[in-house]
Amino acid sequence: MSNILTKCSLCKANEADQTGSHIVPSFLLKRIENIDGRTGRDYEIGFTLTDQKIESHFGREVPIEKLNEVYGELTDDEIKANKHPLVVDFIFCRSCEIKLGVVESEYASRFNSEGENINSAISFLFWSSIIWRLSINRKDSNHLTKSHSEILRRILDRTLKDNLSAINQDELLTSSDKSKISYKLLRAKDFSNEHPTFLSFVKGYNNPYLLILDEYICLFRFGNKTVDSIQKDYFGLKDKLRNASYNNYNELEVITSIGEEEMSNMIKFLLAEYSKLRTKNINIILDKVHRYIDGKGRFMPLEIKKEIVINLYDNEKELGRRFSNEEFIEVVISVLRKYIPFQN
Repeated sequence: MSNILTKCSLCKANEADQTGSHIVPSFLLKRIENIDGRTGRDYEIGFTLTDQKIESHFGREVPIEKLNEVYGELTDDEIKANKHPLVVDFIFCRSCEIKLGVVESEYASRFNSEGENINSAISFLFWSSIIWRLSINRKDSNHLTKSHSEILRRILDRTLKDNLSAINQDELLTSSDKSKISYKLLRAKDFSNEHPTFLSFVKGYNNPYLLILDEYICLFRFGNKTVDSIQKDYFGLKDKLRNASYNNYNELEVITSIGEEEMSNMIKFLLAEYSKLRTKNINIILDKVHRYIDGKGRFMPLEIKKEIVINLYDNEKELGRRFSNEEFIEVVISVLRKYIPFQN
């Protein structure tokens, strides 16, 4: 087995022998995905929404009644193929997995503290590790430039230890790599108690990078570029982000509070943007299908496109089936059969 393993993505020295590594810490991921307020692992039903597709996954402890509600009857092959996109094998070594877990555990232990009294160095390592892992995982989300990714990898490799007391925070805060980075953090505390939340390492935001995770919005930058220099609306939060303080590595992490309405509006704006991108890609795909079947002209007639989209969004399939690639193909074929005499 050792002959086929690659090197650990973090230390670049040991073999990547760890299985079940979480790209995003489970204590945050379960707040987004877990069903019925469950707090344990493997109770998730999650949906991955991109401008290209919608996919879903489920945990092995989800009751069969819930699975039937979301998917209808699942085949043995579907159950076997089911895998969480943010739980991966053979990307880290066991040693680095432990080191990442030390910072995650410390941050999680203070997550619900009233004073938000999280040490700034621990906070920096925590958010850096999430953004870096999302980037190297490259699952239909944004990613760092090679140079930015390598800066974070060096910092994490050099600083993370297998116990909290061994982390040299003074060395971290004065390192030349560290001085190139700063970030802002917004939080709509307790928002997820009443509302669904999600994860998005948002495409198109490339320094500052934008991460939305559960109740948090993290704006992460390399160099001295500021929010004011970016001509983006940040889904309605540009003014809030402009006025928020950068974490300057004093004793405690700085978090700017945002309200329930601000968070709700941001989610609406972001989902609307994904919807526009998905509609654009559906149009491109349908035009390609039209040309592939030798349709007249370069573009599928608008009335056929409209009928396909209506059937796609207004069918009675279970939620876990409704927007799958298989359902999309089925709907397209069904509508086209009305206009084109396909052979059986």
